[in-house]
Amino acid sequence: MRKIQSVEYLSGYHIRLTFDDGVIGEIDIEKQLSFDGVFAQFRDISFFRRVRVNKAWGTIEWTGKIDLDPEVLYEEITGYIVEWAGRATKREMA
Repeated sequence: MRKIQSVEYLSGYHIRLTFDDGVIGEIDIEKQLSFDGVFAQFRDISFFRRVRVNKAWGTIEWTGKIDLDPEVLYEEITGYIVEWAGRATKREMA
């Protein structure tokens, strides 16, 4: 399982992530999520900007127990699908 080592807020809903294998990438969360349900709080950009790393889980989180799966974020940034055995395969682009 990939873990996030650091997160940096950039602007809007863009963040930069550094993973435990050295991969660094940027992602626009607004393109990944609809801001409904628990994620409705993201409509308040000042709330979104308070993103932090949960070192115990290796993911990013916000207050209110909102977090995002680091493997999904890794896949979006790299195009590699993370497999349970610790190996990754290149995602086929449609």
